[in-house]
Amino acid sequence: DSMPALALGVEPTEPGVMNRHPRDKKTPFLTSREWMRIVYTGAFEALLTIIAYQLGCRFSHEVGMSMAFLTLSMLQLFAAVGFQSEHSSVFGLKAKEHPMLRLALAASTFLQVIVLVFPPLRSAFGLGVIPAMQWLEVLGLCIVMLLFIEAQKLIARMRHED
Repeated sequence: DSMPALALGVEPTEPGVMNRHPRDKKTPFLTSREWMRIVYTGAFEALLTIIAYQLGCRFSHEVGMSMAFLTLSMLQLFAAVGFQSEHSSVFGLKAKEHPMLRLALAASTFLQVIVLVFPPLRSAFGLGVIPAMQWLEVLGLCIVMLLFIEAQKLIARMRHED
């Protein structure tokens, strides 16, 4: 997830960011509310990864490990998409305005898929072949992650958090 993290650093600024009041210099960089969001998001990623493992174990331990690996790595990419904006919904953002993030997501996805489909790499990581329909299960879990992040932002907007 380092490529998307770097790409987020060159993203266009969020509308209205210069209209916000600066933080008080005594306010910590990460507030207790932000720490809680980090904990909730991490716990939810862990839960979805465990679900992926369990879904894969219907076939074998190796498939379970492979689905967990793919899910965890893809969850990070979907989270990068969700965290493009701290306040606005990702569904309102224009993809063409974020070429570096799109490129980084594509490159990261490509590298992760290569590990799973190229037999020498798959073997080196101790992974198994993921059946076709289980790729869709992983995609579904990643979409759930994105919706979870969007729900957090919606709740924050409803509370008028800054």
